Amino acid sequence: MKKILLIEDNKGITEGLCDTFTEPEYELLTAGNLKEAGVLLSEHPGLVLLDVSLPDGNGFDFYSERLEKEKHLQEAMQLTSIFQISHSRVSLRRAKLKWWQLQS
Repeated sequence: MKKILLIEDNKGITEGLCDTFTEPEYELLTAGNLKEAGVLLSEHPGLVLLDVSLPDGNGFDFYSERLEKEKHLQEAMQLTSIFQISHSRVSLRRAKLKWWQLQS
């Protein structure tokens, strides 16, 4: 089973992505903030979908401080509904961090 960790504080986006990953080969773990996400990293997800702006911190910092050190992590993708050039520049500087802008 492929584990995906979704770190997103917007309930609508979380529900929409939960509806997307319904196949039995996926297990979707959800966290509404970085503290919850830190705990769920012990589940060893292969993919992390990470919001930029969260109630308890910044997704970029979480990536640098925690996700880059996770050996089991195959891919991390930054999510945001707010496009800012500075966000995309930070993401592009990091080889494993992809950028995915959600349409609002």
